[in-house]
Amino acid sequence: MNAQNDSHISPSPLSSLSLFPRKPNLPEPQLVTDEISGVIIQNCDGKYVEYWRAIEIDPLPSGSLTVQNKCGCIMRVRADTNGDGKADTTLFTLTEINQAKSVSLKAISNLEISCRGGSGHKANGHYSMKVRYVT
Repeated sequence: MNAQNDSHISPSPLSSLSLFPRKPNLPEPQLVTDEISGVIIQNCDGKYVEYWRAIEIDPLPSGSLTVQNKCGCIMRVRADTNGDGKADTTLFTLTEINQAKSVSLKAISNLEISCRGGSGHKANGHYSMKVRYVT
């Protein structure tokens, strides 16, 4: 008698697993558009204040941005456009009261504004954004 009879070996439970499992039924990615707006109130001391940041969005959202200067301060608007965490792209400067400027961006991950003016002055204005991203 042969003690090693292969005909009586039962298949392993792992043998039914596929090397290429099927992907679960995931929903199709959706393009979402958000409209964001806010009031700019800060000291006219030249320091940047962050007004918006994208958190855990990959790829980065695209969109359009409008800023309106409602005071006599000089406003500089910058953003992070590559997702490295540094707002190092200057978008535009507003130098006159009631002046507004807009820009469209392929990618944006934050918005910062600085204001320069007389000592003790407060800057004020308004920003609005329309951002598009995939969920």
